[in-house]
Amino acid sequence: AGQAHFSLTTASYLSGDSASYQLSTTASHAVHGSATATASYTLARTPYFLTAHPESGALAVEIESDLYLQVSNALGEEAPGGLSVEVQGQGIVGGRVLATTDAHGLVRVSARVPRTAVARTAGGPCSGTTATEIIASVLRPGSRGPAEVNLCVPVVLGIEVVPHVDRVVVHGGERIEVTLRRRPGTRHRVLVELLHDGRPRAYAFADPNES
Repeated sequence: AGQAHFSLTTASYLSGDSASYQLSTTASHAVHGSATATASYTLARTPYFLTAHPESGALAVEIESDLYLQVSNALGEEAPGGLSVEVQGQGIVGGRVLATTDAHGLVRVSARVPRTAVARTAGGPCSGTTATEIIASVLRPGSRGPAEVNLCVPVVLGIEVVPHVDRVVVHGGERIEVTLRRRPGTRHRVLVELLHDGRPRAYAFADPNES
């Protein structure tokens, strides 16, 4: 038994944020024949990637809601807790916020999108969608600087009430509390339904002064 050591130069250009490659090696012996083994590796521009997920699938104009950023590595694995993430944009409450990932690699920030921050563009990360744009970056100690990424967050118009779940990750048997967040001045009675696999399981009416 023995070991063979090789060195190689990885690709200097990536057409996307990451790419997977496969290596194949063959060992040959005059008496015992040959054997082939393969291995794969992933090459990425940055150690971490960010995706934006509004709590209701999209942000609603002038209604404060939670925006979740999922931080993961190039293999799709959740980032560790405690990473610092900076988020900025017109739709972010305060304009700029610094938060840390939880044990699931999630960052939660408060968003309230003004009508002036919503657009439907023909180019850029939000091309063809009604959305607002934010800038996010993972701050790593000792790095040469944060790698900023522009993220597109979908926005819906004309919505007056959105549901809000305080905890998005729960264990079996735990209680889930849902509150309603309304656009300022909204005074409508609304129907709230609990759906499972697309079917209603429970419902309740909420008066204008109830949340």
